[in-house]
Parts: sequence; structure tokens; C-alpha cells
Amino acid sequence: MLKIFYPAILALGLATILFSCKDDDDKGPTEGVVTGTVLALDDARSVQGVSVSAFFADNNEPTGVSTTTNADGVYSINLMPGTYYLRLAKLGFQEVPPVGVTAIPFTIVEGETVTLDYDLVASAVIDGGAISGTVSSDSEMISGALIIATDATGSSYSAVSDAEGNYTILNVPAGTYTVQAWLSGYNGQSADGTVEANSITGDIDILMTAGVSATLDGSVKFLATGNKAVDVSLIHPSTQQVIPGLSVSTEGTFTMTDIPDGEYLARASYNNDTLVVDPDFIVKFGDPVVTVSGGAVTVTQGDATSGVLDFAVTNSVLLDNPSNTATEIVPVEVSAAGLTFTWKPYSSTSDYVVELLDINGNTIWGGFDNSGDIPVKVITTTSTSITYDGPALLNGRTYRWKVYASKDDKSNGGWSLISMSEDQMGLIKIIE
Repeated sequence: MLKIFYPAILALGLATILFSCKDDDDKGPTEGVVTGTVLALDDARSVQGVSVSAFFADNNEPTGVSTTTNADGVYSINLMPGTYYLRLAKLGFQEVPPVGVTAIPFTIVEGETVTLDYDLVASAVIDGGAISGTVSSDSEMISGALIIATDATGSSYSAVSDAEGNYTILNVPAGTYTVQAWLSGYNGQSADGTVEANSITGDIDILMTAGVSATLDGSVKFLATGNKAVDVSLIHPSTQQVIPGLSVSTEGTFTMTDIPDGEYLARASYNNDTLVVDPDFIVKFGDPVVTVSGGAVTVTQGDATSGVLDFAVTNSVLLDNPSNTATEIVPVEVSAAGLTFTWKPYSSTSDYVVELLDINGNTIWGGFDNSGDIPVKVITTTSTSITYDGPALLNGRTYRWKVYASKDDKSNGGWSLISMSEDQMGLIKIIE
């Protein structure tokens, strides 16, 4: 049987910005606005009370800026110029984007407004509850910490602490959980809580201790391409979310500091830099696992164990049309009629897989099946273009398309990935 290797690295990606607050005397750039309406997908009703939080698009870290939708399902957030994505959460609905799925980013331009509408899907968790509390260290409230609740089976649910150190984890099945906070420079104590159906378990407060000093050294190898800046991050193994503060940029060797005790997966190359992590590298060695205990760092890649983290990156598949440019994370406006995707040929490729995702991060056309076996919905051979023939696309909505390159590989049982397009490319907005 033909096999496709679909490593977890395909779920992540993104571009560089810096967030700051507007000065009282109006010096420096002014803010822009992201606004939109949130509806329930099943009946198109407005959804009030949806938590909407802005995250930096280069490293998945929270900005600390959030709001909730009003009675008409409308939200509005002011942000400084830069590139971001939003996370939406509401009890009874699936989080947007789902954990492990790359969010579609957007760019804020000084003085301009970006409109992003969302459709919420009912949560698969029936009669779920919630966990809430605070995160603090020495009586100081901590914002931007990643909070993860895990049950005895390893199932995990997450949230991020806000500017006042408060957090709420929604749509948690009834049961008993261990809750822990993650943030660069801090070790977090765990706390236990029991969740009942359709209720909020409060006062699950997390204490953190400053002074973490563990350091990770490593390098990035560039395959068939020149050296350029690449980002490296540590993520939580169950939720696939970046640990806030644990990201660095490198053109070869790097050092990451202030790593808390714990076990992490390592990922690289979020930015639009024409590079992606070599899929063959992950197929051979698996995702690198970084374990930190008492300041000691161990890196496991396949059967090898060391104290350093090494990556290999390769050229990405280059998208042609329609797509935003690498420097402008703004969807291009296109008509759904006759929509055709084209891309540049990739060396040594025998097949291409094409995928279209909606703004929630869900694959709506093409891509891979869950088992990783071929059949895939949309696959081409030597052609570098394909016409969309999937479900109707909604006017005014944003989508992202991707291409994966593969080759025949008898040593791997048939078929394996060799590259893919970048997650911040292929952004389109449908217009009539």
C-alpha cells in the first residue's frame, strides 16, 4: 500500500512582529482595528460572550489583548501595526482554531480596519464544564502564561492568562484534572480540580516560581539553500502550543534560555522565509523531544540522545496564484468562479497534494485522511495547477490553500513527503 508520512510539523507556522502600547502623547505609529461578527454555524445566530484574544503570528505567544462579543456577536480589538491571529473560545463551541491547527494570520496597518467573521462549530464535548483561576508569583499576577489541564488519560485542554492573571479553560469534560502553567523563566506548581457537567470549577489558582535557568543549545542545517533567519520554538506535546517565551531566531547555531522543567516538542521555521522543516528529517528521526529537569537538558531524536537540538530545513514549495506576497500577510481578493490554484515546480517531485482550509483552520477540500494513507482527496502528478471543485465558498470569507510535494520512495514503503508550502502563504478572500 502506498503510504504518506504526515508529521505533526505540518500544523504549525507564522511571521514576525512587535507589539507595544500607544503613547499618551501620540508619538509613534497609531493602532489599527480588527473587527467582525461571530455566528453559530448550525443556525447562523449571533453568539454573545465569545472570548476573542489576539496572538503574535510569529511565535504563537499572546499579546495580552482580548475582548468578548456583544449581543450581536460583534467584537473589535485595537492593535499596533503587525501580524497577528485570533483565538476564539465559548462554552459549548469548538475553539477556533482547534488545538494543533494553524490559525490564519492577518496584518494590522496603521489606522486601517481588518474585518474577520467567524462561524463557530458546536463542541464535540457534550455537557462540558470549565476551569478558572489565577496565575501568580510572589503575589504578582502573571499574564501570558499557557494553562493546561490534563486528565488521567492524557487528554488536555488549555487557555492563556489575561492581563490580570485570570484564566478560564472551556469545554472540559466532567472529570478530575491536574492544572499547570507554563511560561519562560518560571516553574509552575500544579493544582488539581474536579469538573462537573455544565458548571465552572473556580479558584484553581496556580503559583509560579521565578529563577529558571536551564539552557538549550542547537543548530539548524540548511539543505540545498543558503542560510537565513529561522525561528525555533518549544511546544507542549499534548496541545501542540508554543510555550510563551520559548522561541528564538537563528541563522545557524542558537541558545534558548530560561526553560522550565518539563517535556517539550521542538519545532522550527514559522516565518515566511521560503524554508520549511525537512519532512524527511522528521520521518527519519521523529519530532525532537526536549526534557528539562533541575536545569539539566536532554534532547531525544529517534534512538539518539544528546544535550543539543539540531534541525534540518529545506526550500518550501512556492505558491504562484492566487496568494498574498511573503511580506504582506493580507489575503488577496478572488472570485470563486473558476478558482484555480497554481504553484512552482519542485525538484524531484512525483506527486503534489493540494489542500484548502477555512478561517477556523478546518480542511474543507483536499489534504490527507486521518490515517495518513493515500487516499487523499486532491492529488496531482506532474501538473502544477488545479481548479477548485469543492464545497461552495462563502463571499467575504478568508481561506488558505497549501501544496505538499512528495516522491516515490521504495525504502519508505512507497510515498513520502519532501516539502510543502508555507503556512502564511496562499491567503485568499472570496468576493463576488
